Amino acid sequence: SDLWFLEEIDLDNNDIRGPLPLLPPGLKFLDLNDNPNLTGPISGLASLTHLKFVDLHATSVSGSIPQAFGNLADLGQLILHETNLSGAMPT
Repeated sequence: SDLWFLEEIDLDNNDIRGPLPLLPPGLKFLDLNDNPNLTGPISGLASLTHLKFVDLHATSVSGSIPQAFGNLADLGQLILHETNLSGAMPT
């Protein structure tokens, strides 16, 4: 599908429910904040090596923050407050 080539997804303040879906590998910008019924781990995001911006605040994502986030060289902003995530921020 043509959506597989998306670089930006901005669906903040919607009623997204369930776990994070499989996302396009070239994604650079992901804003899903203020979706309190968005659940599950965020480990799949660590494989998106082009990410520059991620905002998941005010969601119900859970689990630990993947250490592989420390390898995302282009990641400039990672906003994770008001979630159910635990653990230290990777360096």
